[in-house]
Amino acid sequence: MAIDINNLGSGANTRTENRTKTKPDNNTANENAAQSKAPAGDSVQLTDTANKLRQLEQNLADVPVSNQDRVEAVKQAINEGSYQIDTLSIANKMLNFERSLG
Repeated sequence: MAIDINNLGSGANTRTENRTKTKPDNNTANENAAQSKAPAGDSVQLTDTANKLRQLEQNLADVPVSNQDRVEAVKQAINEGSYQIDTLSIANKMLNFERSLG
């Protein structure tokens, strides 16, 4: 489509241009996508450290977040009324935490 740049101020040409704009054809988009792909012979090799890290991540994912036996023991102690809270220990740990923040 040719654009007449000499008559930019003309309202008629502007309206015509707005109506005749089209999407880019799919052949051009497909050619651009084909050019951006890496050659088929390229490969990636992970270092031994990366492989170990991946294995460690998998092992950590398999470990439960909490110790279910301990959770059940605390629940039972609370239900029986025998769970003892060491308020002095909690207060000291809170103070130490605050101090470590600076």
